[in-house]
Amino acid sequence: MLNDQQIAVGCLMSAKTDVVALTQAALECSNQNLRQTLLQMRNQAEQDQQEIYHISERTGGYLASAPADHQLINRVSNFYQQMGNQVFHQVNQPFEQPVAHYARY
Repeated sequence: MLNDQQIAVGCLMSAKTDVVALTQAALECSNQNLRQTLLQMRNQAEQDQQEIYHISERTGGYLASAPADHQLINRVSNFYQQMGNQVFHQVNQPFEQPVAHYARY
């Protein structure tokens, strides 16, 4: 038989899975109306996950890690901004055809 903590963690994991699945579905959707509906559903699932998390934490069913300090948050944020800028610049570079390289052979 499951106890309250196990049920809370199961609900929390299920809610997280829903958020990820709805996000992925929205990213892959070409119909804008359906995409907006999926994003609204994702936002609601995210709010549900937060509520389950807070209830679980309050009742002792879930122990969260300590919050990250601002220095770590800034380091991570800067890293991903730099990586995003590098990828953006690489994607926007003219594409070189490899044919010229193989034409010698």
